[in-house]
Amino acid sequence: MNAKLLFKAVRPFSFPASVVPIVLGSVGVGAKGVSFVPFALALCLGLCVHSATNLINDYYDYMYGIDCATSFGSSKLLPMKILPPDTIYELAMMFFRLTLLLGLILSWMVDWRVFVITILGILGGYSYTGPPYHLKYRGLGIPLVFIMMGPLMVKGAYFAQGRSFSLSMLLVSLPVGFLVAAIMYANDIRDKEWDTKGNITTLAVKIHEAYAGKVYALFYVLAYGVTLTLIYVNTLPVAALMVLILMPQVVHLIKTVEGGPSEQLLQIDIMSARFHLIFGLLLCGALVLELI
Repeated sequence: MNAKLLFKAVRPFSFPASVVPIVLGSVGVGAKGVSFVPFALALCLGLCVHSATNLINDYYDYMYGIDCATSFGSSKLLPMKILPPDTIYELAMMFFRLTLLLGLILSWMVDWRVFVITILGILGGYSYTGPPYHLKYRGLGIPLVFIMMGPLMVKGAYFAQGRSFSLSMLLVSLPVGFLVAAIMYANDIRDKEWDTKGNITTLAVKIHEAYAGKVYALFYVLAYGVTLTLIYVNTLPVAALMVLILMPQVVHLIKTVEGGPSEQLLQIDIMSARFHLIFGLLLCGALVLELI
């Protein structure tokens, strides 16, 4: 497989959802500073498990007839017959094996808990669409993504810096987790028509269209509510109030969902991902500014 096809297959545009929690967990170590090698390994680990999850999702969505040439999302390499399913599956397994290897190296270098989190990440990534659990197809994709790309990745990166358990960092991971959940819900809203045809029970399928905007808004209310509470109790620095400058964008996103089918609604997952990235970077920046 050439580099261009590999790049398309792993869908790197989605990687910020992994990069943000890993950076957040790393800068959360505070005054002791970030160790570059563990950080780089943790980042590679996160990107590998994310790539594997994207690939295995493409494979099973195609094999179960959910992903087709006219549906949204995925790399489209399978429905367009550019690559055979076996190639995508083997590529997913290769990235899962790389994830396991990096987890072993990091746990040997720094902390055994990194390996435990690695195993949980692999199991979660595979079970998102893989048998026997097919969590996405049972409406459990959003809570899984919330855990994996919120608390699990943030704490994994934190442990990779050789730090012990921190309730504060666990709490700080929650806003990021809620915003990743918003991305997933936005993705499900966009794919509702195809998921319904494929008998996939996502949250967007379960929720009546009249309440779609309210459920979507709830993720942002929770993200901001937790952030402001953590600032109030001094768990996050006052500089984290920078995230308030994004409020007009929150209003725009919610109105887009409440407006129903439109050209912009087809891009709601990308818009949500962009918001998550900027919010997460502002949160990381606030933690860095506290050290200066």
